Amino acid sequence: MMPSKAASAALSLTTALAGIGLYFLAKSGFLWVSALSVMGGIGVGYAALAGGRRQLREHPVRGVWIMTGWMSTLMCIGAGIAGILVWLAIRVADAVSGLSTSEADVVGGAIVTAVTGFAGMLVTRDLDDPDSSIWPGAKTRAAFQKAYVGRFRRDTLQFEAVYEDRVRVNPPFAGWGLKARLQRAKLIAGN
Repeated sequence: MMPSKAASAALSLTTALAGIGLYFLAKSGFLWVSALSVMGGIGVGYAALAGGRRQLREHPVRGVWIMTGWMSTLMCIGAGIAGILVWLAIRVADAVSGLSTSEADVVGGAIVTAVTGFAGMLVTRDLDDPDSSIWPGAKTRAAFQKAYVGRFRRDTLQFEAVYEDRVRVNPPFAGWGLKARLQRAKLIAGN
């Protein structure tokens, strides 16, 4: 259900750069733009999730594509956290600037490391868990199971597409990545 390592790294880099951008936007006197950007992106993600879920029953492929917009929520939360961490690192550096260089390095590094570690544990725990409900694959799987409860017999490919990790088509596929989600949706739709 997790994206590939390259996609995950690209997502992390993009999110971190967006966080730095949010910091500089706020520093330039546009804190409200930074806040609205994060809240707007989170709103778009939730709207995509809700809209995609509504489409699943009648238009499964369209629903899967729309639900993929959920990633904007993850990116905006990550960018907001990254922006706050940049702000914090700069504030800590300013606060310890009166200390000797070695003391400032140790104290500043300890504070930033502690806060970054805490924030990382909150977020990274879910990012590293392939079964975490934050990934679009897990969201889609749960939405499929809710939308199609009792609709397909156990011995059908549609049932496998909704409930199983592996689907016995030719060629078979497994998992809940975007390609597999779209294949599942096409099976459900009868295409």
